[in-house]
Amino acid sequence: METDNNSSKMITDEKKLYRKARKRVRMKIHFTVFLLICIIFWLLYYFLFKDSDLASMVFKFFLAVTLIWGIIVYFHYLIVFKWGNSYIEKEAQRIQKKIEEQGEEKKSEEQTPTEEN
Repeated sequence: METDNNSSKMITDEKKLYRKARKRVRMKIHFTVFLLICIIFWLLYYFLFKDSDLASMVFKFFLAVTLIWGIIVYFHYLIVFKWGNSYIEKEAQRIQKKIEEQGEEKKSEEQTPTEEN
C-alpha cells in the first residue's frame, strides 16, 4: 500500500515538473519571438521609413507595440518564474493538507470500535 502511494506521488511530481518546465519553455519562446519581431520592426523602420513622410507615425506605432508587448512579456516572466510558482505551490500544499486531514479523519472513524447493543 505504501509503495503504491509513493509511486503515484512520484508520477504526480513528474507531471508537476513537466508542467513547470513546459511553462518556462513557453516563456522563453515568447521572449525570443518578442525580440525577433522587435528587431525586424526597428530594422524596417530604419531602412524603409526613417526618411519618409510616415516616419513619425511609424515610429510611434513601433514604439507602442514594443512597449506594450514588452510589458506583457515582463508580466509573463513574473508569472512563470516569480509569482506563479509560489502561489501554485501554496495552493497545492493547502489542498494536500486538507486531503491528509480528511484521510486521518476517515482512519480515526474506522479505528473507533462501534458498540452494538
